[in-house]
Amino acid sequence: ASLRLGRAVAGSTLFTPTAAAVTTRLAVGKVASGFIAGETEDETAQAIREIIDGGMKYTLDLLGEATLSEKEADDYAERYTKLIRHLAENKRPDDPEVNVSIKLSSLTPRFSPSAPEDSASEARRRAEPIFKAAMETGAHVNIDMEQYELRDLTIYTFAQMLKDKEHFGWDGLGIVAQSYLKDAEKSLDSLVEMIRDSGRRVMVRLVKGAYWDHEVVEANQRHWPVPVHTLKAQTDAAYERMTDTLFKNTDILTPAIASHNIRSLAKAIAIARQMDVSKDMYEIQTLRGMGDPIKKALVDMGIPVRVYAPFGAMIPGMAYLVRRMLENSSNESFLRHSFMDEEPIDEMLEDPVFLCGAAGAKSATPQDKKKEEEPENAVRVFVNEPEPAFHLEKTHDAMKMGIEDAEATLDKFYPLLIGGHAVNTSEIITSRDPAEPSRIIGETAKANEALGRAAVESAKRAFGGWAKTKAMKRFEILTRGAAIIRERKYELAALEMFEVGKTRKEALGDINEAIDHIEFYARGAVKIAEGKITESILGETNMALYRPRGAGVVIAPWNFPLAILAGMTCAAIAVGNTVVVKPSSNSPIIAGVFVDILEQAGVPAGVVNFTPGSGEELAPALINNPDTKFVMFTGSFETGSSIIESVTHNADKKYGFTKVLAEMGGKNAIIVDESADLDMAVSGVVASAFGFGGQKCSACSRVIIVKSVYESFVKRLIPAVESLIVGSPFDLETNYGPLIDEVAKRKVESYITIGTEEAEPLLIPQKETGAGHFVRPAVFGNTPPDARIATEEIFGPVLSLVRAKNLNNAIEIANSSVYALTGGIFSRMPSSVKKIKEKMEVGNLYINRGITGAIVRRQPFGGFKRSGLGSAKAGSVELLKELSVPQSVSENIVRHGFSPDLDS
Repeated sequence: ASLRLGRAVAGSTLFTPTAAAVTTRLAVGKVASGFIAGETEDETAQAIREIIDGGMKYTLDLLGEATLSEKEADDYAERYTKLIRHLAENKRPDDPEVNVSIKLSSLTPRFSPSAPEDSASEARRRAEPIFKAAMETGAHVNIDMEQYELRDLTIYTFAQMLKDKEHFGWDGLGIVAQSYLKDAEKSLDSLVEMIRDSGRRVMVRLVKGAYWDHEVVEANQRHWPVPVHTLKAQTDAAYERMTDTLFKNTDILTPAIASHNIRSLAKAIAIARQMDVSKDMYEIQTLRGMGDPIKKALVDMGIPVRVYAPFGAMIPGMAYLVRRMLENSSNESFLRHSFMDEEPIDEMLEDPVFLCGAAGAKSATPQDKKKEEEPENAVRVFVNEPEPAFHLEKTHDAMKMGIEDAEATLDKFYPLLIGGHAVNTSEIITSRDPAEPSRIIGETAKANEALGRAAVESAKRAFGGWAKTKAMKRFEILTRGAAIIRERKYELAALEMFEVGKTRKEALGDINEAIDHIEFYARGAVKIAEGKITESILGETNMALYRPRGAGVVIAPWNFPLAILAGMTCAAIAVGNTVVVKPSSNSPIIAGVFVDILEQAGVPAGVVNFTPGSGEELAPALINNPDTKFVMFTGSFETGSSIIESVTHNADKKYGFTKVLAEMGGKNAIIVDESADLDMAVSGVVASAFGFGGQKCSACSRVIIVKSVYESFVKRLIPAVESLIVGSPFDLETNYGPLIDEVAKRKVESYITIGTEEAEPLLIPQKETGAGHFVRPAVFGNTPPDARIATEEIFGPVLSLVRAKNLNNAIEIANSSVYALTGGIFSRMPSSVKKIKEKMEVGNLYINRGITGAIVRRQPFGGFKRSGLGSAKAGSVELLKELSVPQSVSENIVRHGFSPDLDS
């Protein structure tokens, strides 16, 4: 009713926008107050008193969904420590014990399964003062459960907490178990065994789970198995079985049955009575603002009830409030059925095991049956490679083995490959570890101009046979290569860690993208080879066909040493072209391994030729060569523009021009408007600006902030950036490793010096003096839009913050760049999002998320202005068409005067 009033006022002509905003805020505040205990200490104390006076106990949870910096984590821990002591000091003699609930992810900005030891250590360090205050005052502390990705890490950390000798004799520690996870029962069994082994008594709060939508969306986006039950009845059935498990172990734990479902609560009470568990050995837990009639009935029955009461500022608590409101109004919600729809009590008490069977039978659709009967052609189906799942132990084990395998291959020599023959040269290229330059990763032969020409000639000779090879045969060869890469995924990722300094997550992402490119282009080429009927009329058939262009050159960068190399190479050969590959001299080893894999997969001699070397020396042979029919390039604008200029003089009178496909630089901006969720905005900016040390053409290098939120954004951003760990990519806690070489390091350091003269230095790193090419992040505030650090591509961890008057001004500043690659906005205003979609000049636009990490097919990648030619995008079928020559075929099928083939 309050929200409806706010909406009515907003639409009324009798009220100003300010009045409508105030009324709506009051309405939202009233709704929030039903779920949230209070924003201030006094409001919270009053809410606690109401709970206690109602005959119930409480547990307090400090609102806030994300900790982005060490400072925020320190503040979170300090607030809880003070809260416990304050509540204990003001506790009346008959009041229940002080009880709080904490999230481990709020105790460290790096609570990540990628680094379990570091995560657990940091969480335990900050939890210690909280535990000490609880032990001294007789309070209880519950460890909340969060999303599935953090479940096992939370339990691992909890296990370490149970082992701390300082806590022996204190049984005030608790933890949560969630029944909506498919493996919830197995996890609970392990948790019970762990508690028994500890010799401690623990409260276990059993919940259904509050992140169902998040889990389903995340699993689908990352191509992981969905970890939660897809039917509510399945969750309810698991909940009842887990309730039984808890009551069977009341000698070591205190069950806390957290639910508003009458069936679930009735079953728990029945189990307790059946097992003769006294009422003081378990409790029911409910949420503040939900199911008040249930609470009263339970209290009247003499059953202990504890109310989970969040407290804190409303804005950080909005995510919690939204989850509660959705739960309250969900079609599946017990509260909706009982209090709004007046569903009969006997239906609410139905056995969920029975409902599982009924729902399962109903869930099979005709489309499902059709899929089972008529499976799609494997060539047609493309599925992105799953993201690395570091919450699974097997991922860590595979990565460890991959590092060992890669280390065993270091210092290997890779010859040139021309026409299927290995070619050695007197000159070599030595690849070194940018984190430890004394370590040699490997060596390759170095091509000169004559060998470059020989490679193009080899590709030209191989073109005829490869172009005539059936598309399906090419598909089989390429997908075989993808399978080999998939099998060696962790070894190849480790090789990237050694050769270009990527962290394991970034490296695995690059290998996955390489697999995606190969699989996607192989399938797309089969489709293109079929041709397409453009229009058929009586007596005439018209088709669109695509022919391969011929021999081409692939010039690949070092920052995505396999993904971009594999993408360009395999897109070209998938449609029947042949290529000469020139990798970056900073990453020739991963390129050499890739070419070996293609040979192993069955790519014929001469189709892919390998010529690492100096771009300047090889340009006359590869670029200024009339036999080169296309050039694919990814790199800087300066090099890309020189290639474009060179091929304009490369026209062969007989065969025409050389096609260029170039993806170049970026000076990418993220806009933060006054409505932005700062948790999302800060984390998105940090990931986009400093992932891989800013060494991505898509990286965020400018943040344009509407002035009304500038100070609050900066206040949260700087501590978050300060919390980043820069170091060896082999250290699990490292956020990013070295820059690629000494030249890159000196360039970034020079721009940091320039920045101190042009803008306000907010975070300036000291110069690193060690052997590795490390540079910590730099952030400049109040940067003039035309400053060099705000307009020139730096390709390193340097971020400029620009203050804008309003959204229109922010868009104007963003579009003033000579680059147009990626960009984005953080906003909760539909009007702002609409305006950004219409006006922001970028090839890839991202809304309320980071601006790096384009996914093959899902987000085809590429820009315009100085960022590229604005034609075909990587990860799209259009790229395959650009690598082909389109042909229209019109056939008269009336056949007047048809003459048979006399030789037939």
